[in-house]
Amino acid sequence: MSNALKTSTLTFSPLTVKLLQLELDPLNVRKTGRGAEPKYAASIRKRGVYQRMIVRPKPNDENRYLVVDGGERYEALMFLAKNGETANGVKVTGDYPVKVEIAPLTDEEARNVSLSSNLVRSRLHPVDEFEAFAAQIAAGATVEELADENAMKVGEVRQALSLAAIAPEIRKAWRAAEIGGDAAEAYAQTKDLEHQVRVFKKLKKRAGDAYDVSEEIAGSRNHDVAKLLKFVTPKAYEAAGHHLNPSLFGDEDRETIQVDNVPALKAMAGKKLDDKLAELKAEGWGWAILKEGAPKDLYAWRRLPTSNPKAAQKALAGCTVSVDYEGKLEIERGYVKPGVSVKIEKTPAEKAAARKAGPSRPPVISAALADRLTAGLTKAVAAVVAHADVGLPTVLRLALAGLICSGSYSSPVCLENKGAGARDAEDEDEDADYDFAAELRKLAKVKPADLVDLFAKVVGSSIELGSHSATRMLVAREGEVEDAAAAAVVHFVPQKLLQAALVKEFAPDDYFENSPGAMSLAALADMAVEPQKNVKKAALAKQAADHAKKTGWLPPQLRTDGYDGPKAKAAPKKTKTPTKAKARKKRQ
Repeated sequence: MSNALKTSTLTFSPLTVKLLQLELDPLNVRKTGRGAEPKYAASIRKRGVYQRMIVRPKPNDENRYLVVDGGERYEALMFLAKNGETANGVKVTGDYPVKVEIAPLTDEEARNVSLSSNLVRSRLHPVDEFEAFAAQIAAGATVEELADENAMKVGEVRQALSLAAIAPEIRKAWRAAEIGGDAAEAYAQTKDLEHQVRVFKKLKKRAGDAYDVSEEIAGSRNHDVAKLLKFVTPKAYEAAGHHLNPSLFGDEDRETIQVDNVPALKAMAGKKLDDKLAELKAEGWGWAILKEGAPKDLYAWRRLPTSNPKAAQKALAGCTVSVDYEGKLEIERGYVKPGVSVKIEKTPAEKAAARKAGPSRPPVISAALADRLTAGLTKAVAAVVAHADVGLPTVLRLALAGLICSGSYSSPVCLENKGAGARDAEDEDEDADYDFAAELRKLAKVKPADLVDLFAKVVGSSIELGSHSATRMLVAREGEVEDAAAAAVVHFVPQKLLQAALVKEFAPDDYFENSPGAMSLAALADMAVEPQKNVKKAALAKQAADHAKKTGWLPPQLRTDGYDGPKAKAAPKKTKTPTKAKARKKRQ
């Protein structure tokens, strides 16, 4: 039997001794962490010592005892005695009575008792701690007093009391271990307890997921809250009566400072932004709006010169205001709405640059729209590859090219089944758990004739043509860069089949709604349709979309060799490759 277990058979006798009869046992395991004022001095100063110390007789001195467990309480009493203070109204001197438990411990037993008493202990659950502190606050105690008396920091007490901002139902779930501290912290981002309960009930099984809770409670991610706090400034937020906590419940993994009232923070940020909008209008700008509410084609609007625009120009133009990722105010001045006539004189340097650049290019689409066009093109190519008329040789060539280049990131044929089609399948069945042996058993039952169709379908779903910007498309126009690998797949498959698939996948409404108005006008010109006069951009976009659906019109970014819609370019004549015999004759 170990010495640690032998101590359980010892007899402890209660006794009251004088403070001067005690001294710290040299075998007490706590050697470090003693501050200038001992940890429990504040608590003992007010309440005295509740818990008995464990002591053993000092060898060769029957009137003195060594403190085995209770060293911090002993040091706090010695500190009060040295400074002539009292403990619960009684002056602390050498005669101050101290309650102890005395036991005849050997050196080894004393060390084991000291170690276990310091290690084997559990802290109160945060909800229990909150309820205890809340009761004391209700009785008249202050946060500062609680911190002082319980050897805690003011912030730690405030963190515990912040649970008052959490609905009782949610505190109950935390106490029952149905949610964790990080989720409780997320609920505490609003003081609207009814809203918290609605979110708790709505999320059901995900009610303990801190990320989901934060999204529902605040409508923001952590970095959004952090940037708004920087914008408003922590000083202003706290001056408004709110509190900040590095982490409400001590979760060291959370990087952002937590606020106790996200809606209030958003309101403060909104007020500050509204003041800036009013200030810009007072400066003479015709309009000022938040960038997040600006039209999607803002990037394509004309801009006034950045330096010293004239008053008449400012009156016809406007500004956008936003908060950047770092929490700084971002103002973009000089936007001119489509249809507004503003004469903008170019500087000599701008005129020279324009002459050098040659004719201006048509407006480009946004990167997001380009990405959606590419996704549609990917689906169209996948549908063509899986089409019965394509034939096995075409599918095999694509598959072999993909296998040969499987170690290269440039291959658009992803035979690890990580293409766009495979991702779509995962989205449809999030719980799908593919097993090779099971799949092989299924394939063993498929008829050889059906294997070709299945093979084509899998190869088609493995195609991933990538995400591209508006200046790096699969079908390049003059001055644009073509993605060679992806374009090779696009031009390789049967073009007539691809044309039909593209018309099916292309979404004219999305394209024109999210493109500059010039795109609608250009498309209507392609389709030989007279645009409506004196109408807004939305009406032009609808007119262009309606005619595109009727005529099979596709944007330049999707016009492959098989495009036969309006404004189709004549296919270049292909030069015949000379036979080997003719080539030899020519060299002779």
